[in-house]
Amino acid sequence: MKILVGLGNPGEEYRATRHNIGFWVVEALAGELDLNWSEKICRSRISRGRVFGQQIILAKPHTFMNRSGSACLCLQSKTMVDPQDFLIIYDDLDLEPGQMRLRKQGSSGGHRGMESIINALGTREIPRLRMGIGRSQGREEPREFVLKPLDKTEQEEQKGHAEKAVQGLLVLLKEGFDQAMAFINKRPED
Repeated sequence: MKILVGLGNPGEEYRATRHNIGFWVVEALAGELDLNWSEKICRSRISRGRVFGQQIILAKPHTFMNRSGSACLCLQSKTMVDPQDFLIIYDDLDLEPGQMRLRKQGSSGGHRGMESIINALGTREIPRLRMGIGRSQGREEPREFVLKPLDKTEQEEQKGHAEKAVQGLLVLLKEGFDQAMAFINKRPED
C-alpha cells in the first residue's frame, strides 16, 4: 500500500494559493484515476483505489500545513504503512515554478509541513515530491507569498505543473521510484 499525501491548508480562502499545490496534485491524480473523496479519517479527506495492482490512499490533511504530521501519524497507525511507503507532495520556494524534485529522504528544507511530518513519524526517510513555486519578485515575506491567492494565469500554470506531476506519479506507481525520479527530476530543457 502507498499513501500519497498532498499538503495544503483547508478552507476556501486558501484554495487558490501556492501553498496548496500539494492538494492540487492529489486532486488531479484522483481525477485521472476516477477516484472520489468519499472518506474523512485522521482529520483528512481520503480517496482510495487500486492502481497497477496495488492499493493506494490519497490524503489531504485538514490540519493546516504546519500540523500535517498529526494526520500522517494517524494514517500510519491506522494502516501500519511504513514511512517509506508514504509520498508527501508540497510546495517549495527554492524551485522555480514547473520544477519538481522527487527524493526518497532528506531534511525538511525549512518547510514546516514537512518538518511536522518528519517529527511525527520519527524519521527523515520519507519520500517526497517538492513542487516549485519560486520566490516573490517583490518585497513580500515568504509567508505572505505562499498564502497570497494566485491570479487566473498563475492558477492555470500551476494546474499544468500539477498535471505533469500526475504523469510522474503514475510512472512511480507503475514502474517504481528510480524510473519516476528520472522522469520527474529532469530539467524542462532536457
